[in-house]
Amino acid sequence: MPCGCGQFSAQPIAGNYVEGVVYKQGDLPVQNRLNVFDVSDTALVLKTGVVVNEKIDALYRIDACRDINNDGYDDVVLLQNAGGGGRGNKHQS
Repeated sequence: MPCGCGQFSAQPIAGNYVEGVVYKQGDLPVQNRLNVFDVSDTALVLKTGVVVNEKIDALYRIDACRDINNDGYDDVVLLQNAGGGGRGNKHQS
């Protein structure tokens, strides 16, 4: 079954959202996520336990999806600290 990979950043509000409260972007923590999904003609189903022993709540961007280690499977290559004013460090998952 094919799979899809998506990266996103969010600033979740701890607890419940309260109507009328002003939430300042600088006061909210930033969380980065890498999600993997099984893809079919009718649905995307979130897969869990795909990335093991890797930090996925870090500043990164998806740099490539190709077979890096020649095992016949595509690898997700993450460029860590991308856009941070320096050269990033590539990490393979």
